[in-house]
Amino acid sequence: MHNNCFRKNQISAGISGLLQPPSVIKAQLTLILLLVLGVSLGFSQTSEKSLDSLKAGLANSHDSLKSGFYTGLISSYAYTDRDSATFYAERFYEFETDRKDDEGISTALYLMGNLHYDKGDYDTALSINREALEIAKRLQDIELLSRIYLN
Repeated sequence: MHNNCFRKNQISAGISGLLQPPSVIKAQLTLILLLVLGVSLGFSQTSEKSLDSLKAGLANSHDSLKSGFYTGLISSYAYTDRDSATFYAERFYEFETDRKDDEGISTALYLMGNLHYDKGDYDTALSINREALEIAKRLQDIELLSRIYLN
């Protein structure tokens, strides 16, 4: 009996907690909106700083490190600025082709294929991913093969 009374009080307290005056609800919604806005603005500034750091790293780093900066820039731009992502993917492909680095070429092709897929250009994406797949098979690069197959 005592437990039933306790449960009824919990339920009553829960229901009355839901029934807030409109001014309290409005204040809560305003607080939530401000929090979301603050987080998104902070992310935007951090994102711009990250992009600036990646660009600086690309411009000032040794060739052995540039692949990481290219992939970082492509990934950062992939869903916010596809033209920039495509620009860096093409530069990455050219860079790796000049170096004759098959692993880098395959990675660049894989990333380019993803960008074409995201744009809805499925035929081009498939063609590019097949090329990346052939290189990855030749290299027996299991990690890259799995990323390409899962694409």
